[in-house]
Amino acid sequence: MSRNEQKPASIFTLTAWMLSLTRPVVAPLAISSLARIADQMLGVVMLAYAGWQVGLFTTGQPGHSWLTVLGIIAGLALVKAFLRYLEQFTGHFVAFKALELLRRFAYEKLYPQAPAISRHARTGDLLSRLTRDIDRIEVFYAHTFAPMMSAIAVPILSAVLAWWLEAGSLALILLGMYVLALVLLIIVGGMNATASSGRILRTRSEIVNQASDIIHGHDEIAGYGLTDIMRGRLNDLNSRLLVDTRRLHTLYGVRRAITFGTMLAMAAVLLVVGAGQVNAGTLTIPALLATVAGGMRGWEAVRGVEDFSTFISQSFASAARLRELAQGEPVPPAGGEELSGSGAVALAAQDVSYAYVDPSGSKHEALRHVSLEVPAGQWHALVGATGCGKSTLATLFARYEDPAEGAIMVAEKDASGIEVASLRAAVVYLSQRTHMFNDTIANNLRLAAPDATDEQLWEVLEVAQIADEIRQMPDGLDTKMGEGGEAVSGGQRQRFGLARALLQHPRALILDEATAHLNDTLAQQVRRAVRNYLGDATILEITHRVSELDGVQKVHVMERGEVVESGIPAELAGGSGAFASLLNRAGGTL
Repeated sequence: MSRNEQKPASIFTLTAWMLSLTRPVVAPLAISSLARIADQMLGVVMLAYAGWQVGLFTTGQPGHSWLTVLGIIAGLALVKAFLRYLEQFTGHFVAFKALELLRRFAYEKLYPQAPAISRHARTGDLLSRLTRDIDRIEVFYAHTFAPMMSAIAVPILSAVLAWWLEAGSLALILLGMYVLALVLLIIVGGMNATASSGRILRTRSEIVNQASDIIHGHDEIAGYGLTDIMRGRLNDLNSRLLVDTRRLHTLYGVRRAITFGTMLAMAAVLLVVGAGQVNAGTLTIPALLATVAGGMRGWEAVRGVEDFSTFISQSFASAARLRELAQGEPVPPAGGEELSGSGAVALAAQDVSYAYVDPSGSKHEALRHVSLEVPAGQWHALVGATGCGKSTLATLFARYEDPAEGAIMVAEKDASGIEVASLRAAVVYLSQRTHMFNDTIANNLRLAAPDATDEQLWEVLEVAQIADEIRQMPDGLDTKMGEGGEAVSGGQRQRFGLARALLQHPRALILDEATAHLNDTLAQQVRRAVRNYLGDATILEITHRVSELDGVQKVHVMERGEVVESGIPAELAGGSGAFASLLNRAGGTL
């Protein structure tokens, strides 16, 4: 995964970034914030009014009747309930709309990086960023922005109310205690919480990766007796997660103590100072009780900060991870000219070198000064030991990435200057691993040609030598393939992939071990049928069946990232070079 070298984004940068992505929800977010402020201030007014009336009653001063008091409080409560509902409704509308916008944004940014990104990032980490991280960012919209606004507005308005009640010094104390609590909540453990949240997210991502490896490789793990080792690695990750989680929740506990401690301290200070002023005759009892009651009720705004600060560090850590993913450059870069024309296209590599970066960040040289040419309409084979760079070279022809040095030529044009979609419509690469969705056979095939008729589907299935097998299935083309195509065999999955590729009517077809799971007889039938169906299209076939190259006009042998031999198969077989050596090891002849 290519990344821009940069220092971690600040909280202010991340906040501006998140708001910029979700401009359509700014208006309802503002409504939610205003409704929350009004709701909490009505709560302050209700208790302040009740305290004022109690003060009047205890001092024998005339006040409202109890029926009037109850009526006013009930009316305020009804309005408060409506405001609370409005806040929750608009807040959650914002949250779910933000999820939609964030997911769309993530996939729009991820798609141009595919499929190259799959080489440089682990599947579990990508899955975690696209699901859990986005879900955690939702907290910012649903439970952060409105509480943050009310935490600023409510203390100020509460102090203004106390000032209006002629409790000026108490208003200053009230505002000062609010500010003190907010500052302590922000400062205490703020940076540590963000760092701990980042470590927790990274560890969780590693756990997802480890679990994914265990699930997909359970047969090999059990077969080689690695169960205890893999369990130990997972336990180590869980232990690390426990340590970081304990540290983070300790900080949360400190914040909770700050919230309640400052609230009790505020009440005590207000009562002590207020009692002195009452004795001095500078403050009335109704004003004192109203200020204390309203001030305590206004503490809900501070508790809101403490509540959202519990999760906001994880939201910002998740936002940073998603932002990092989104900032990856398109691979290959967007733009270029259309690949016009019709008929077969020539493929060529001119002194191509290429290195890839694995998920751990290590760089590996895969190709070194590779040169070969496949003239338009010809059928060439690419052979060599596993890991010699055959598949890497094939992906460069489909422009999954661009070479570090040299040039990939398609139709005698530099592929780096051809628009990607146009190139891939002409040059179709059928990889070793054919992915099928948990859908019907027909729908999986129509991924390549959405408007294809059933007759066209049956035509390519006949070419792939699998039509008869489908006819024997009870649901035919409507047969479900299962998750990842697990409901069918490996050989069937390969032929479905081949049929799907043929639906695109490629001008050049690159087959990467497309018949590896088929027996020799069936493999030869498929190869002949493909050649007949494609007519004069160019074919580059990667295969380990070096003794069965019927129809191949030229073979290229690769070793350790280099093309070491090229020529007519029959001529090379009679020599003493690399191809003859491969043929001897395979125990076959041409």
